[in-house]
Amino acid sequence: MLGASTLLGKVMNRTGWMALLLAVAGAAHAGPPMAARKAMEASMLVTGEILVDAQGNVSRYEIDKREKIPAGVQKFLDEGIAAWQFEPGTVDGRAAAARNRMSLLLVAQPIDEENIRMELRSTSFFPIKPAGYELEPVDMDPPSYPMLAAQLGVSGTVYLALKIGADGKVEDVVSEQVNLRNYGSASEMNRWRSMLAHNAAAKARQWRFRPPHQGDQADDGTWSVRVPVAYSFDRGQDNYGRWQGYMPGPLQRAPWATDDDVVPDALADGALYPIGKSGGLRLLPQQRGS
Repeated sequence: MLGASTLLGKVMNRTGWMALLLAVAGAAHAGPPMAARKAMEASMLVTGEILVDAQGNVSRYEIDKREKIPAGVQKFLDEGIAAWQFEPGTVDGRAAAARNRMSLLLVAQPIDEENIRMELRSTSFFPIKPAGYELEPVDMDPPSYPMLAAQLGVSGTVYLALKIGADGKVEDVVSEQVNLRNYGSASEMNRWRSMLAHNAAAKARQWRFRPPHQGDQADDGTWSVRVPVAYSFDRGQDNYGRWQGYMPGPLQRAPWATDDDVVPDALADGALYPIGKSGGLRLLPQQRGS
């Protein structure tokens, strides 16, 4: 199963955080400044690997492209990760160490002219498996940018849940969440979300996959995955480690994923994330603050 937890929150001085404020202000240009500041947040998605021992303690972890992460964020993460405790993993009924990929969603919001609040809002963990043990992409051409969305300057990320049949074709698709990088009225944002969601889902129905042929999922018959689809005008740029304007959309679970505890927007664009029986680490509930 996937781990998802709000772990800690902190208030920091804005010195060195002008990039965050600019990300919020840039995304909020379409709305009243005061209303935008109250509604908008800035997000940063950080990925890496983590090794947990047989007792559920963190043995080692690596943050991808650490040199691109602001020093304050590095310190914030290092302090939190060091204290994490996981449910002990098992292999053949015995406690065992586990190595997982991790995806961490950081969110920050200005409080006033001098301070911001930063929070590690959600986490996801996925075991590293050899080829053949999980669903693999065969044809996943990205959708084209909707013309009207491009004309309006609308960007954001659609989090799709897909059900894949034994022939590798998409049997069903649900847009679970659409997060925008633009601020507008409620009706405008609803239209923008619908525009991006319909475009992404229509293309996803054409995708093809290779079902797993080894391991305990090989005979399941159907498989479910999440796929984040990003619509961005700076797609060719490496924005890893940068704050981006973030207007989270409502969450609508796929009918076949109602018992799954993952938060979709803690997933990085450009990968498949299994729903349900992933076997990933589960972070024990905890909360730390300062």
